[in-house]
Amino acid sequence: MSASKKESIPLWALYASKLKGVRIKLSSIMFESCSEPYLSRCGKFFIINLLTLKNSAQRKTDWHWIPYLFGPSKVEYTDKIEISVINGVDIDVSKIGVLKLDHWKFEEEYRYIIFPKALWNQETESFQIVNDIKGNPITDESIFIPLDQNILDNITVTLGPSASDSEYCIVDALIKKYTKNGKIVYSELKDKVNIPL
Repeated sequence: MSASKKESIPLWALYASKLKGVRIKLSSIMFESCSEPYLSRCGKFFIINLLTLKNSAQRKTDWHWIPYLFGPSKVEYTDKIEISVINGVDIDVSKIGVLKLDHWKFEEEYRYIIFPKALWNQETESFQIVNDIKGNPITDESIFIPLDQNILDNITVTLGPSASDSEYCIVDALIKKYTKNGKIVYSELKDKVNIPL
């Protein structure tokens, strides 16, 4: 995810097949049954309470309910290859999942991060290392958190620079079928960029 309002040629080239992908604009508060985010006292990230959302992850021996999302957290770019997120018995949550080598700075990326509740100390807004994390880890490779339908109703879809008129018609039909106020627009880079395929 990126907070940049401008389209990026490198991102179209990396993530869109032959520059024919789509860019989807959504509200950053996009999840079903969640509260407004509040800024951590650490000042580094937002915490979103998922409230009554029934969402769980498989652990090795049981299930784990996911009560919080952390984000949207701005990725920090660095030239250091190794950075420790562990300080004594605490885990620096402000660094987990939000550090990337500065070669990727053009992405201007944001992320949402999920952590096991067992480690989270809400009073101190920190994580502590516990023995159970190795013996009973989360084994799911993917965790899906439902989107709020009202968010989908107001999406804006930008077609890739090389999208054809027929592809516009397909996306337009999908937007009309599945959203109330969704919009579709051509890329600002249409007919301005040509990457050899």
